[in-house]
Amino acid sequence: MPIYNEQASGLVSLQLNDLTLEEAFMHLTLGEVLVLEGYEQTRSKDVLVKLDKRKYEVTMISLDTNPIVPGKRLWQVHNVSVNALSLHRVYLYDEYTYSMSFKHRPDSVVRLNNPKTEHVYTIAEVLASPDKEVYYRLHTLDGYYREDELTAI
Repeated sequence: MPIYNEQASGLVSLQLNDLTLEEAFMHLTLGEVLVLEGYEQTRSKDVLVKLDKRKYEVTMISLDTNPIVPGKRLWQVHNVSVNALSLHRVYLYDEYTYSMSFKHRPDSVVRLNNPKTEHVYTIAEVLASPDKEVYYRLHTLDGYYREDELTAI
């Protein structure tokens, strides 16, 4: 059962929108950290990427996406290709967003877990409540749906 606007006053939008190649370069040059989804090849784990301004600017990665001590992660110089930024899902790293556990991302195709309907929908937005419960806003439907109400297609 979806919740509606009057019940959704505490929901916060999670920043999960995919970046274009141009946006990724812009954010890197501004000193921001990006997430390369599934970039680590042996386990398909997410990798954080940043640009380090030394004598020469170099890309650095961190496999430490959830450090034991917040803000203290190990970074290493690594050649991140342009293709990696265009072939993988890339979005801005935000500690709050990344600490959330969610199954679906914007533009994912899902169906409602309702035997009365066989329609599919795309996710417009991923939101979180103050108690870290995840909700989804679907294109063409009103309201916000919990994760257990949706199935990926």
